[in-house]
Amino acid sequence: MIKFNFDYLQKIAATHGLQESDANKLAPELGKYLELVKSRGQGFAEILDDQATVDQIKNFALKMQGKYRDVVILGIGGSALGATCLHQALGDLFGERIGNWPRLTVLDNIDPVLLYEFEKSVDLTTTLFLVITKSGGTPETLAQYLYFKNRIELSKLNWLEHFVFVTDPKQGLLRKMAQQNADLPVFDVPENVGGRFSVLTAVGLLPAALIGIDIEKLRLTIPCFHDLSLRYKQFLLAIEKGNRDRIRESGALIKSLVAHADIVTEYDNIVANPEFRLRVTHHDTKISNVLFDKKGRGICVIDLDTVMPGYFISDVGDMMRTYLSPVSEEETDFEKIRVRDEFYTAIVQGYYNEMKDELTKTEKKYFFYAGEFIIYMQAIRFLTDYLNDDIYYGAKYPTHNLMRAKNQSILLEQLLKKKEQLQSIVDLV
Repeated sequence: MIKFNFDYLQKIAATHGLQESDANKLAPELGKYLELVKSRGQGFAEILDDQATVDQIKNFALKMQGKYRDVVILGIGGSALGATCLHQALGDLFGERIGNWPRLTVLDNIDPVLLYEFEKSVDLTTTLFLVITKSGGTPETLAQYLYFKNRIELSKLNWLEHFVFVTDPKQGLLRKMAQQNADLPVFDVPENVGGRFSVLTAVGLLPAALIGIDIEKLRLTIPCFHDLSLRYKQFLLAIEKGNRDRIRESGALIKSLVAHADIVTEYDNIVANPEFRLRVTHHDTKISNVLFDKKGRGICVIDLDTVMPGYFISDVGDMMRTYLSPVSEEETDFEKIRVRDEFYTAIVQGYYNEMKDELTKTEKKYFFYAGEFIIYMQAIRFLTDYLNDDIYYGAKYPTHNLMRAKNQSILLEQLLKKKEQLQSIVDLV
């Protein structure tokens, strides 16, 4: 199980950061962005507030506790991946039981040897099968279901006590079978939520709850973390209501950053464009969040508290922000700030090696923009904090956040100077 220690975060949050009252003030501004998501027909954002389904799943899991030793997912692709992720992150990596809760097994293919060996390893009398298919007609999943239903019946067991269906609320073969068997437990997958976005529906939450994971705690960790429109509004508010002396001192920098507000407009276009896909995103891909061994080889990514749905520009952009310059955001000798072409090439080649076939044609056109997006956002966030008397990031010296903002502003200008040249590197890959 992955573990996080938030002790120091909680100590800081008592006096710094975004308080609930601040979030409530910003809530009306977020409505239009949620409407954009809804207009695409992507309902995954709404399921975070579906408390009724969470309660239904929790009640069912409590009723089932003690009756079964094994919970088995019959499903492939998005019907299996979400639960697997939750199991490995919040349960046990090696499949051990959590206390007295059942063990989870995911059967995501129809290999006969796999099914045979699995069947030998469990007691069918204490096994619950979750048949998960959004369409209700996935051939592999139905084949698994029919096989194990037959095995249950041959064991003289009541198959209705050993199966749960998770499927479309209205249509599909699985739904028809459920309608013909009133005693069969069935959970809905919302019509407007695709399989690979369904981890926070019954697809992922039901198996998680059945093995003892507290599904009440599964929420977005930092809402609006990389919402550039929101960050820009906070910037403008700081210019209006912040420390007047600091505002006057930062006049030239403020003017320069406001002149680049087209980067915000482009972000709004991205949010409204269905060609941009939300994926599992780290959101904090600076080099210090990669753990290396003594030989300099990457071992794993760390600092996973920011992992949540996001756009690819967040991860690519933060790599550019923290890799391209030979100096960090803390450098006050601005002459040292420059963009290293060879590092840009490495980012493009490395990212494309894994993601080239996953990105849409439209997304690929915005690869360079990713750097503009994150560097600009970090610049205005540093300056916003400076104008607000360093209430978020804190400061080691009086102009610390002002220097950070200037640093990032200069890095942005250096990047933009090479736009045509760097874009050609992307086009060649």
